[in-house]
Amino acid sequence: MQALYSAKQKAGRALVVDCSEEFRRALGFLLRKLGFEVVGETGHYQNARDILQTRHCDLLITSLELYGDEAVELGGGVSLAYLMHSRIRGQVIFLSRGTETPDELEAAAACQPVAWIARTGTDMEPAERLALKSALTQYAHLREHQRALDAQQHLLDELCSAVLYIDTATGAVFDYSESLLTLLGLSGRRILDRQWWEVLPVTGESRDNNLAYLVAAGVSAPLPPMTVLDANGDEILLGGFIVPTGYRDRKALALMLQPLAGSEQSDFVSHVASDDVIAILGVSRLHLDAQWGVQDVPRFMMDLRAGLLEIVRQQDHVALPGAATICICLRDIDLDSASDIANALLSHLRDAPERHGMGASNAAITIGLAAAKNYSGALSCLCAANDALLSAQADDSQSPVHVASESDQALLLQSLLFARGALSASGSTGPYHQFLENLSALSGQYEKAADYERALSDLLLSQQGLSTVALYRRRFRDKFEFVSAYGAGTNGETVSLLETELSEMFQMERKKLKPAMLDHARVLREQEVQTTLYPLEFSESLVGFIALSARSATLPRHLQATLDHSALHQVVRQLAHYPQWRDTIEGEKPQTSPVARPVETNIDGYVGDNMEGAVDQAIFLARLDMPIAIVGARGTGKMYVARIIHGETSFAPDNLVSLDCRELRGRDQANTRIGRILEQGENKTIVFKSPHLLNSEVQQRLAKQLSTRTLADTRPRRYLPRAKYIALFPEPLDVLQRHRGLHPRLASVFAGYPITVPPIKDRKQAVLRWAHKILGQEGERAGRTMKGFTPDAEAALLQHDWPGNISEMRQCIIKALGSTEKEWITPVDLGLFKGIDPQSRGAGTDPLPFLAGFEASPEEGEDYQPTLLESLDLALGTAVTELAEADTVRPLGSWLDDELVLAACERYGGDSRRAAEFLQIASRNIGRWMPKINARQAERDRCPQWRESSRIIHEWVRSVPPPDESPIEQCRELLISHVASYAGDLSASTRARIMGVSTPTYQKRLQELLEG
Repeated sequence: MQALYSAKQKAGRALVVDCSEEFRRALGFLLRKLGFEVVGETGHYQNARDILQTRHCDLLITSLELYGDEAVELGGGVSLAYLMHSRIRGQVIFLSRGTETPDELEAAAACQPVAWIARTGTDMEPAERLALKSALTQYAHLREHQRALDAQQHLLDELCSAVLYIDTATGAVFDYSESLLTLLGLSGRRILDRQWWEVLPVTGESRDNNLAYLVAAGVSAPLPPMTVLDANGDEILLGGFIVPTGYRDRKALALMLQPLAGSEQSDFVSHVASDDVIAILGVSRLHLDAQWGVQDVPRFMMDLRAGLLEIVRQQDHVALPGAATICICLRDIDLDSASDIANALLSHLRDAPERHGMGASNAAITIGLAAAKNYSGALSCLCAANDALLSAQADDSQSPVHVASESDQALLLQSLLFARGALSASGSTGPYHQFLENLSALSGQYEKAADYERALSDLLLSQQGLSTVALYRRRFRDKFEFVSAYGAGTNGETVSLLETELSEMFQMERKKLKPAMLDHARVLREQEVQTTLYPLEFSESLVGFIALSARSATLPRHLQATLDHSALHQVVRQLAHYPQWRDTIEGEKPQTSPVARPVETNIDGYVGDNMEGAVDQAIFLARLDMPIAIVGARGTGKMYVARIIHGETSFAPDNLVSLDCRELRGRDQANTRIGRILEQGENKTIVFKSPHLLNSEVQQRLAKQLSTRTLADTRPRRYLPRAKYIALFPEPLDVLQRHRGLHPRLASVFAGYPITVPPIKDRKQAVLRWAHKILGQEGERAGRTMKGFTPDAEAALLQHDWPGNISEMRQCIIKALGSTEKEWITPVDLGLFKGIDPQSRGAGTDPLPFLAGFEASPEEGEDYQPTLLESLDLALGTAVTELAEADTVRPLGSWLDDELVLAACERYGGDSRRAAEFLQIASRNIGRWMPKINARQAERDRCPQWRESSRIIHEWVRSVPPPDESPIEQCRELLISHVASYAGDLSASTRARIMGVSTPTYQKRLQELLEG
């Protein structure tokens, strides 16, 4: 026994607690004799509690009943045991007098004591002494076993941040590492014997189930990334391993937990709001070998990020690459629109792998998406988007039978390196991440290379320990030419240096330097100065190097991490934009997007467009003395054809008179205006826009004058002056006659040889020329120089149906210019994604052959088409239904009023008085409403359910005559009827929010609708 406790460090520190002073004294003497350090002897509960809270104790020997424990529920000894277990893994020996209640004994047994010693009196009897020695022997064995467990735990702590031990039989936690309390913020909370899912509350039903399945299976496996709530209710992103083990004589599972969210992820999720979508772009199937290795992955990813920045919207956020992924925050958007943008991004980057060598030539680029509103927090959404990415990468559509090849090991290595996608441990620290952010922010800010070099040097010299920064570029015959050098001044400022001011040793070594010697960072040492040369490589060619000198013998640890491959590639990408560096680069500069065709700048006047034969027909009919009808939807270019006819006459160029029949109010006003124009029409071309909207009697009167060539109500009769008469109709004459109020007599006047102008969707060969023309016009109007459309944008323009024709195209391009500051227009800017194929080399449509429309067979079925008001009714109903199904509330009523006001102002060229007359409101209201209308513009543009309604509202307002009923009231009635029908399950307050009014106002309008 003495040998067992020969060394004090083997015995431990003990606390003796008993009401008998004689027993305490005898027990203390025995413990000291056996090598224990007695930290205290007391019989009072409060004194013992104070000692446990202030002193370290390995062994507690205590009676169950103590002085001053009346306030303790099950005895002071049990409470002291719980207190010790909550602080350290100490052992307990209980002294029993045989008077304890069953509840007290049960509570004491839960503390798992080493032994029970029966007490018989106030002094220590020989039997009690023998029992104590036996108990202390058992304690010694337990202590040695605990030391082995502690060594094992120390090793686990080195491998992970925290460990949780679960009893496989009960699912209860029976041990844990102290770091778990810090990780989950559980300091002071008792977690032993609680179920593991109570200690580790995983967010998300599917992830909770996944972890439950792994625990139930009891197998060794990596833990999938998961979000866990800490004690404060905040999310923590965890990963790690689950390992079956025999621990403390139990069959157990060890959950080895590791935080996954580093500086990159924490910074990224700070940009995510509830209406955003997280997109994670990932690269798989990289071939890592001796020629294309891990150092090339950061360069490849930085180029992919540069390609993303060319196309993403201005408000979106693109994070720096992490491992083989890039996180993107798409702001204020739904999943459908985010999927369209993701396809456009993939299409834009489709050629990037082939330009980065054999290692990336077969790489697959995929994107995972998740909407923040569907998850409890930004970290949960990031985790879900990462799960989606990994699922996309695992879903390989290649043959299920795979023959072993030399590339298997390279693919396996790549999968191991980036197995967790965006949550792969990058090892980056806060200073490293902030340095890359600052370095990335320098790109594109400086037009001159010298300014960028100075800013770069300022950033580098802000790192602790650096004294000088020098840049050299490679010149002919493998020589290096001095570019610039900067040093840290005495007051912390950056000063420019000459090459001769650099150290002599460095200058001598630089003269002997060859490109082959810079295949990696090269270190030069002299006395107390260390200079590191970092190669600048671009497109597999060395273009120069950066030399960093530090005052101390070694560079600061965090500084060496900042100039890794990502940082160096970011620098050389920017330097490649400057002419003095560009001529150093061997070969062509790799591009991050397909070659785009520049905008055409030599399109004078209207686009040269034959309109599938309409122009040839117009030139022929211009020679005939007969009224001409030009038929085509709004925006197809009917007025363009009318100008061609006028140009073929002998009339003066300015003698083209256009009469908009929509603006003629009442029969008398219409007859007066038309009579005056006909009477003064000598040697003029008179164009009637939408004459079918005229009063029926006015149409009949006009038809009589044109057919008889005489003026009405003149005595004696007078013939019409020599003139050319043209009418513009939105639909075929027979359709207008049956359904739109065109008088038969007026139809017969213009029915001779009507010219049909096809919609622009049937004139694909002219779509891009119109788009380039409009882009040039609107860019010049905005004071911007636009280069053109990207190939994907051209594909989207060709595939879009353009129901609003040229007018819709112009509005689309205007909105695109407002959404980007870049020189190229992308499909993301246009909001058009049809025709975008991420896998193809560019989507397009072959132009239709000339006169193909004449060879096509006519469509079968009824030729009736709904009116614009009927189409608007359908579009509003669809918008309400889609928002109700998505459980999303948007103020459609306010948006409806906004679009009506904007469309009316557009119709009258910004004349608010005439626009107010059309809308039948006070003109001052337009000026009062306009700030709020403009403030809601971005929100309206972002909502995909509203786009069709917006287009039809503008088309309807442009095409109808001033109505008798207020257009605002007409449209409000349409909308409120759909809200009552399709959103009836929603509360009255929610329906009022959809209408953009208060609940009482909504109830009042609904009642008026029902009574009407």
